[in-house]
Amino acid sequence: MFGLPEKFSQWRNHQDEACESIVESPERFLLQVCPTGSGKSVTYMTASQLISGRTVILTSTKGLQTQLMADFGRMPGVIDIRGRGNYPCRLNSQVNCDIGPCVFGVKCSMREEGGCFYFDQLKKATKFSKVVITNYAYWMSQNEFSTGLGPFDMMILDEAHSVPDHVIDHI
Repeated sequence: MFGLPEKFSQWRNHQDEACESIVESPERFLLQVCPTGSGKSVTYMTASQLISGRTVILTSTKGLQTQLMADFGRMPGVIDIRGRGNYPCRLNSQVNCDIGPCVFGVKCSMREEGGCFYFDQLKKATKFSKVVITNYAYWMSQNEFSTGLGPFDMMILDEAHSVPDHVIDHI
């Protein structure tokens, strides 16, 4: 169904209507309140496949990112990106990329030429992805302190009720 993994072969009640309202809405902002177990992720992943542009999905936790990647990560163009601390440094196996040598000014050829777990994933998320899955903290930091992840046509705020807390934490 719509390029989703085979285990999502049938709609649950109202998923098709929710997906259609996302894709067909003329409004810039759309709020959907869906109960636990209603299949929100299938709904917005389907919508991401039906629009012509790029989608970013923001989650509250890395655990939810992991779950989304387990369910949808094999779909073409779906990329998960997290903070540097989630990627081991290839130059110094004792540390992660958040405290790797390049953070402290050491020139790292892997950063530009390929081979760095973090910067390779960042490049995929920025240039080659149709759907980017990330968390609120990474999204806000990347947009405030770096160049962001490129333009998007649709943004999904999963667990949107927690957005004010994430913004306060970022500030």
